Amino acid sequence: MKIFISYSHKNRSIVDEIDETFIKYGLSLVRDIRDLVYTQSIREFMKHNVQKSDYVLMLVSEHYLKSRMCMYEVMELLKDEYYTNRILPIVTIDSHIFEDEMIFEYYKYWKGKYLEYSKIIDAVDKVASMPFIEEFKEHENIVNNITRFLFDIRDRNCILINEKEKINLEKLLNKLGISTSNEKITPKKTILLVDDNIEYRNLLKIHLNNVFDYKIIDASNGLEALEIVASMDIDLVITDIIMPVLDGIGLLEEMKRINKKIPTIVVSAISQETFIERAVSLGAKYYIIKPFDVEKLIEKVSDFIDSGNEIL
Repeated sequence: MKIFISYSHKNRSIVDEIDETFIKYGLSLVRDIRDLVYTQSIREFMKHNVQKSDYVLMLVSEHYLKSRMCMYEVMELLKDEYYTNRILPIVTIDSHIFEDEMIFEYYKYWKGKYLEYSKIIDAVDKVASMPFIEEFKEHENIVNNITRFLFDIRDRNCILINEKEKINLEKLLNKLGISTSNEKITPKKTILLVDDNIEYRNLLKIHLNNVFDYKIIDASNGLEALEIVASMDIDLVITDIIMPVLDGIGLLEEMKRINKKIPTIVVSAISQETFIERAVSLGAKYYIIKPFDVEKLIEKVSDFIDSGNEIL
């Protein structure tokens, strides 16, 4: 499981405490001070981890909401239509985001920054203004989306913290399938969705999340999926056949080659018997032809994971 933490360095002491808690339970957050390589582009590091992580843990504070780089991460996150399924918000009391007046204040703050860049662009010649134009566009994007983001966050059941008090992360850890009791850590069952269509993956995530309390991660092709199954425990794979880089048949072949005996459901528009027979011979437990009734898939997932029996 990959979790990227998005925060302002002015809240570093809070993040240190959160970081230590995750380490205690065997999880290492992706964090700039630990994972950003010397000379690496900061923006590319942020963009990659916001887009590729299973979850983005956000420490939403006044400092965070007035930080240009934090807002850059937020704007990258907002490109995902279903981003609210991937966020783990922790909100500081000093952010006051549950007050309409303060949301308007944040909007005014970024509107002011936007107008400042507009004046800079007007004051310098065309060549010299080019770097400022990019900043200007980013600020415009923040102005257009800051209120939407804040209303989305305050609509969530967040963890609300006071900097002077110890942070209780129990419900966040439980969401990730980690027991905070003294008993052995009990992770949730994990399903890996593999399809090159991100809208389809996100839609399927929603359907599965509405029914099951499982951890659901995804990959856009067989190669990404192979890297995941090689590095973590997966209980069930649901994969398409036609994908770039490495297709579904290739994924099944590689999983068999490295002896990864993970139950797999193939969901594909390809209905030729040769493909179905090949998939089954490589270990696929069930083959569903698109378009399909999602209830049928849910039934098969439930039969397998809940009962522990093989899919027939």
